[in-house]
Amino acid sequence: MCSDQTLRTNLTVDNCLAAFPSDRFDAFAAGQKPQFVVLVYPNMALRDLVLAQTVFQLAQGEVHLVWKTRSPLMTDSKVAVMPTTTFCACLREPNVLVVPGSAFGSIAYRRDSEVLAFLAECSARANYVIGLSSGCELLRAAGALQSMETTCGGCSRYLLLSVSSNSG
Repeated sequence: MCSDQTLRTNLTVDNCLAAFPSDRFDAFAAGQKPQFVVLVYPNMALRDLVLAQTVFQLAQGEVHLVWKTRSPLMTDSKVAVMPTTTFCACLREPNVLVVPGSAFGSIAYRRDSEVLAFLAECSARANYVIGLSSGCELLRAAGALQSMETTCGGCSRYLLLSVSSNSG
């Protein structure tokens, strides 16, 4: 169920690193690099990707940028992003799954069965699942947030409420 309150936080690199305590990562204990999977898609918000990349590099993790193909994608800022792997080849048990938002791109993929199937499978096995802005909407559409209380800021909140009320 969506909360009617909007969570307000200062999203900084320090706050993001604090959100990932090392005791939750088996990879850290085993001396392995934590595995981060980030969904990339056409028209995604570049700022969301840059923030996630920065945090994960500071955590010395391995970042997998995943999409249907490995062809370059254009972000909302008209900066090309190169996926490093595909849905078929991507690992299915990341420590963290991140779904960036978009002003318009995420709406287009709300009914994309290939995207939703990947998110449903990957989110079920991840230690952490993070939706940034309207990325929460994609996770909700994939059924990844069924038993979680969710919130997001700005106009994305209304999209999330719409998906929540239509999903049963």
